[in-house]
Amino acid sequence: KTITYGIRKGDITAKDIEMDIEGTRFRCEGEEFKLRTFGYPFIYSSLAAISVGLEFGISIERIRESLKNFSPLWGRMEVEKKNGVIFIKDYYNSNPSSVKELITSIDRVRGERRVIYVLGDMLELGEKEEVLHREIGKFVNLKEDDLVLTFGNLSRYISEEVKKRGLNSKHFDSKDNLREFLLKIIKEGDIVAIKGSRGMHMEEILC
Repeated sequence: KTITYGIRKGDITAKDIEMDIEGTRFRCEGEEFKLRTFGYPFIYSSLAAISVGLEFGISIERIRESLKNFSPLWGRMEVEKKNGVIFIKDYYNSNPSSVKELITSIDRVRGERRVIYVLGDMLELGEKEEVLHREIGKFVNLKEDDLVLTFGNLSRYISEEVKKRGLNSKHFDSKDNLREFLLKIIKEGDIVAIKGSRGMHMEEILC
């Protein structure tokens, strides 16, 4: 038996999605679900869990309660608030799809906040690695005061494409220099989103 799920199409779908930095709400199978996490990746994961749970006869109430109590694992869209700054720590791994999902999710919840993206290399992409990094630089949606900071041999292509669009970006060859610059410019109300492949150890930027 095949069961499909998705936000727009599928046997199991999410409707009436509401999202902010504190969490997500959506309706599925006529019931409201609440998550303590934000971001489209968690909606897809929840729909998968709902699909499997219902197929195995688990009550919708039990599924809903389990999802309500779920907390993300280390480095997977973790949200930390410190001194009025919202840090989104999504540095467990990175690929083109997950970077775009992060950007799209932040666009949904940012409001009037300034966003600073700190992006490391997406590794193991093969011969298309340069093209795929440049695609991120073309995709990222920035307002006038937003900024993209990059680190790594490949992420410089992201920065180059952002600059071609007349937007703000700065590339660093050193995490220490990136960290020093970031700490100088962040201010209360900012969203700082950090993402890169596991091998880039982007968590060190917040050490």
